[in-house]
Amino acid sequence: INLLVPVCVSSSHVALSSIRVEPTWMMLGHSAGVAAAMAHETKAAVQELPYDQLKRRLLDQEQVIDFPPGYEAGSAVLRLASPRDVKDLVTPVMTDESPAAGKRVRQVAQEYEGTAVHHALYLPVDWKPGGKYPVIVEYTGNKFPPGKGSGEVKDANLGYGMSGGRGWIWVSMPYVEKGRKENAVTWWGDKQATVDYCKVNLPRICKQFGGDPDKVFICGFSRGAIGVSYIGLADDEIASLWKGMFTHDHFDGHKKWGYPESDRASALKRLARLKGRPVLVCGGSNDYLEGHLDLARFTFLDVPVGKIFKIPEGKVIHPHTDLWMHRESAYRQQARAWLQKELLSAPTPQKRQNKPDELDAVSPEYRLVWADEFEAAGKPDPKNWTFEHGFVRNNELQWYQPQNAICEEGRLVIEGRRERKPNPNYKKGRGDWRESRKHIEYTSSCLMTKGLWSWRYGRFEVKARIKTQDGLWPAIWFLGVAGEWPSNGEIDLMEYYGGKLHANACWGTKVRWKARWDSSKKPVKSFGDPKWDEKFHVWRMDWDRESIELYVDDQLLNTIDLTKTINPTDSGPKNPFRQSHYLLLNLAIGGSAGGDPSKAMFPTRYEIEYVRVFQNK
Repeated sequence: INLLVPVCVSSSHVALSSIRVEPTWMMLGHSAGVAAAMAHETKAAVQELPYDQLKRRLLDQEQVIDFPPGYEAGSAVLRLASPRDVKDLVTPVMTDESPAAGKRVRQVAQEYEGTAVHHALYLPVDWKPGGKYPVIVEYTGNKFPPGKGSGEVKDANLGYGMSGGRGWIWVSMPYVEKGRKENAVTWWGDKQATVDYCKVNLPRICKQFGGDPDKVFICGFSRGAIGVSYIGLADDEIASLWKGMFTHDHFDGHKKWGYPESDRASALKRLARLKGRPVLVCGGSNDYLEGHLDLARFTFLDVPVGKIFKIPEGKVIHPHTDLWMHRESAYRQQARAWLQKELLSAPTPQKRQNKPDELDAVSPEYRLVWADEFEAAGKPDPKNWTFEHGFVRNNELQWYQPQNAICEEGRLVIEGRRERKPNPNYKKGRGDWRESRKHIEYTSSCLMTKGLWSWRYGRFEVKARIKTQDGLWPAIWFLGVAGEWPSNGEIDLMEYYGGKLHANACWGTKVRWKARWDSSKKPVKSFGDPKWDEKFHVWRMDWDRESIELYVDDQLLNTIDLTKTINPTDSGPKNPFRQSHYLLLNLAIGGSAGGDPSKAMFPTRYEIEYVRVFQNK
């Protein structure tokens, strides 16, 4: 078991095989080994490791799920993602008790005293008076007997599953029935009263219980997934309350229902009130949004409920359910990672002001939604990039470490080095190649946007310069956010090895971890330029629902037909290229494809001038 917990410091730590990382924390199990390896890499004592960097290393290795800094001590506890939770979450029962940590209670607003109108308030198990906590506001689905949905606030589940009951205040808001005497369990009741209830009571709750008004997310399932927009974006005032939103199954404007302003034009007008803020769209009934990606910062997550549960199973008797968020899965991990990323805020897309001609040359149907121009000298921007660490894949020779990546002169430089040092993970006699190597012979870096940024569809451009020496394996590639490899989908915009550029995609087969490839190879010599690797080149991917096209310098290298990229098993989404992917930039050395680097010149540099992501206007 891995664990990072608050403790009373004592001399028994060594006996417990733990490592103290700051005065009131210690680490147990494999996490301690990660800290030891990091200390060895940086030549620092373990207790001197920068705490934020250590947390990020643990996050990169999926050992912990982070809670945001800046809140009360209790809410900053790190909870493990691996090993996986043994038991499903169970939403706390709503009671008539007074609010307290770990309690979910029924509350009646003062304007509705003497009526049955009420909301449900949950204070997290680590809540303390005087603390400051982010907030999740949830709207429930309709009464739906086939799925045992009651439509009542007491039966909301999505927000509790997203937070795990820790670190977040969770409020289940009511739909106020016409006549304003009770909650509506089907559709909106009195829409204006429902909107006003939220606008009045959310600030009250934040003030009384320490909710951070700048960190409020609205969510909903089914009716609630429509309601986050129909109610939550009903006017500019209520729309201003949200930092972001997440939904499951249905979305405002997907179809016309039997209530006023359910048409798509009205829905798009509401959605425009988000003004580009983040939206996580889970489940189905949202395809039309692909034509309106300019209205918000969308992330799409397909959630195969039928694969998470063997329906009927326990309370889950229908695939239309929010209880998927109560079971540990790759899909829940991705949803939680999205929430943490957006909670910590992200910069607006950077536009490189000194090169307007390059941006103006982009097709007019696209708009820039994200970019890194690497203008600031020093370490890569941690809001955009995380790192892989150690020996990772393909029997490659390099040890990945962040210190081989630097921004200088408006470029990201990944430096491959030939340097010999001990392997901190070495174990004599082990069969795992990552542990059987006694020494590290080469070092490099792999940067990725995993857990920070991911995209579905668009135009992706990377301007870079690579060296075409034997033994080098630079790459620009993408991995799907959900599912195990290769069923999550891999897109190789650029790989170089063996004298050729490779432009590929792969997905799953019936054999676990065996990929089906759609590959293209282009010998560098075919460009007819003996100085080709001394110049910068632009790699481009155009990706939509039907195909992926891969280019270098506007020359088409490969087209992947996405009607054929179907996974035959349950190890990932049915079609992995219709989910969001994150980006990786790395310089590998040797390995199963890279070749023999013994005659290559080191140090060697892989230089990236920019990365830009465009999506349809």
